Amino acid sequence: DNGLGGGHLANALLDALGTEGADHAVDGDLGAAGGEGGEWSEGEALYRQGMALNPGYATAQHWYASDWLALWGRFDEALAELDFALDLDPLSSIIVENRALTFVMKRDYEEAIRCCLQVLESDPSFYKGYATMGRAYSLMGNYSEALRMFEKGRAIAGDMFNILTATGETLARAGQTDAARG
Repeated sequence: DNGLGGGHLANALLDALGTEGADHAVDGDLGAAGGEGGEWSEGEALYRQGMALNPGYATAQHWYASDWLALWGRFDEALAELDFALDLDPLSSIIVENRALTFVMKRDYEEAIRCCLQVLESDPSFYKGYATMGRAYSLMGNYSEALRMFEKGRAIAGDMFNILTATGETLARAGQTDAARG
């Protein structure tokens, strides 16, 4: 145990500080950013504290955007942070995919699909691009295209829980309840 609590922020903080980071005093339980062992109300301040230690660390910006801002419905702020993270790490497939996922949460499915196509153009073996695009298609009511995307993701990643559940949900939305249960 690093003594900083769990979650992305503790790992980002240790990365930002280096190996001597465990010797630094940090106010509060850094796990609070993920809701583990601390107060949710402290989470944003803890993310910001971690990012201030190394403002050039794209991963911390990414986690703050995806795991905090987007989940609290602050989509425009999340997208601005993800854009900043992409400026720091322009080749990151996961950051582009998380932009797509944020657009799905924002219900801007066309933009989500555009982001997925962007990531898959540069990284065609990145299964999350297919999975997120499948979610967007499913929420648009295009179930056949959604299922096709989930199958592409599954062909790459195997029986990932998130792909299997999204497939089942899409089958159920399409009225194929027996297939969804199978």
